[in-house]
Amino acid sequence: MAFANLRKVLISDSLDPCCREILQDGGLQVVEKQNLSKEELIAELQDCEGLIVRSATKVTSDVINAAKKLQVVGRAGTGVDNVDLEAATRKGILVMNTPNGNSLSAAELTCGMILCLFSLVLAPQSGGLGGLHLEEGRLPGCCVTSEQSRLTEEIGVCV
Repeated sequence: MAFANLRKVLISDSLDPCCREILQDGGLQVVEKQNLSKEELIAELQDCEGLIVRSATKVTSDVINAAKKLQVVGRAGTGVDNVDLEAATRKGILVMNTPNGNSLSAAELTCGMILCLFSLVLAPQSGGLGGLHLEEGRLPGCCVTSEQSRLTEEIGVCV
């Protein structure tokens, strides 16, 4: 679906400033207004073809039906539970999200939490495990390092 008539986009939740910059560099007019009531959101959308939300903005059927020019709703994050998909589909409005946006960060956090759990499991033991000797009052921590923010290259237990 092409958006030849997409000229103005409302960002109704807090996003990184680079989002606005990318849209503006693409020739779009961007309006940023947060914490809007349903009535205020409807009023702002009267001359917008696009809407970008996160979790706070609720895009209900009332909002969708009142937004006469709306062509696309972008959800910056996973899930679209705050967007009435049936109403959007009836009006031919495309709804998009970023389902895998946090996958790597979630995996890195999980690995870090496993290492923290590992240190708590080992703490009560008086001996060592695989050459790791624990002394009373000295617990291992976890160390996550990476040269690239998108890829954790080394995860290790530091004593």
